[in-house]
Amino acid sequence: MSESNDFNQNEESIRREALEESQYTNASQADDSATIHNIDQSASQINQDTSSYAYETNPVYQTQEINKKTAKKSGWPKFVAGVTIASLIGGTAIGSSFAFVSAKMDKGSGLVVEQAVTGNGADGMVQPIATNNTITDIANNLGPSVVSIYNTKVVSTFLGNYDESGLGSGVIFKEDSEKIYMVTNCHVVEGATSLAVNFLGNTKVEGELIGKDVTTDLAVVAVQKANLNTETLSAIRVAKLGNSDKVQVGQLAVAIGTPMEAAFNNTVTVGVISAINREVQVDASRTMTLLQTDAAINPGNSGGALVGPTGEIIGINTIKMVDSSVEGMGFAIPMNTVKPVIEEIIQNGTIERPTLGIMGSNVSSDAAQMYELPIGVYVAQVTPGGSADVAGIQAGDILFEFDGTQITDMNQLKSLIGNKRVGDKVEVKVVRNKEKENSSFDFKSNTTSKCTI
Repeated sequence: MSESNDFNQNEESIRREALEESQYTNASQADDSATIHNIDQSASQINQDTSSYAYETNPVYQTQEINKKTAKKSGWPKFVAGVTIASLIGGTAIGSSFAFVSAKMDKGSGLVVEQAVTGNGADGMVQPIATNNTITDIANNLGPSVVSIYNTKVVSTFLGNYDESGLGSGVIFKEDSEKIYMVTNCHVVEGATSLAVNFLGNTKVEGELIGKDVTTDLAVVAVQKANLNTETLSAIRVAKLGNSDKVQVGQLAVAIGTPMEAAFNNTVTVGVISAINREVQVDASRTMTLLQTDAAINPGNSGGALVGPTGEIIGINTIKMVDSSVEGMGFAIPMNTVKPVIEEIIQNGTIERPTLGIMGSNVSSDAAQMYELPIGVYVAQVTPGGSADVAGIQAGDILFEFDGTQITDMNQLKSLIGNKRVGDKVEVKVVRNKEKENSSFDFKSNTTSKCTI
């Protein structure tokens, strides 16, 4: 009898446990259902209220892939400069990684460093090294070399004028007895009525534009040492500029900059060198040869550092591909392109070089045979006021001879132009409506005043 009671009690206990487990499972399923519903609802809300070009007060970085068609302002005004440009490659926009933010977001977090390393070269630049570094080493050593740069400009609307603050990054590359010099992107300083530089996330001082170069999208900003306190001067570092010609595909690539807003100063992202010598057409008259990386480059990273495994700066971050189907395609200006430009800017304040002012594509031998055209460069677009425009070259022309040399492609044409100087007289031949036209002109310097990407 006792055994029967024990059996009944055990059976009742098992039945009770089964019932409780069933209730728990049902409750868990209900909770999961509610969670899934909430996630879906949140995603729907995100889809309606955000886009890849309008970031909320608390940025949702996935919104770039959810919906890039609509843009709706919310919270503090922030937007990406040049996210959509005239040049589209395969339906994918090229966007500059330069973020405009409101002055309300000007709050940086401190960066603690242990010691300073200043220039040891005769010109105030740090000499390159050749040893490998860990990511932590790179972050600690290069963090004090990367700054945030604020561009305040006046924006005119039908409601009146107001100040708008843009945010980019910069890299300390030189110092002398009076100034500290930073390299950044030309589009970071474009249109500035005033500039400010934030060191270590907690010391903001007035900046001075030394000069800029539209063609390479580079600029030099300086600050007076007298405006910095002793603690800051002892903490900041002059970056080591590396040799980008030695960069190999697959090597470590570390991006350091200020993405999105000042609170994220000295953000470190890691990837590899995806490609070298990547030709990227950025506007009607410019194709830039860049390093490609999958290290995350976000709005505000423009002008920041791309660091190689030796701990040297191998490039200056400038643009990224922006599309819902694209991930991890950022680009940096190679350091061997940067160095001569910033040196000349410091010496002369500007760089003057001849430019033809066209956007074109190659006419291959197959296309020439099929359409009974000469091999050369098809002129897709002419920059107003440029050398080509003055010479009477029109969109739709095929440029097949330049200063007595038969043209086969754009690279050859760029090389020939590179051997000229501003003011040199050249003769060109084009085909227009299957008729040959001759023209001559004096080379003009780059007439594009805006550093757009």
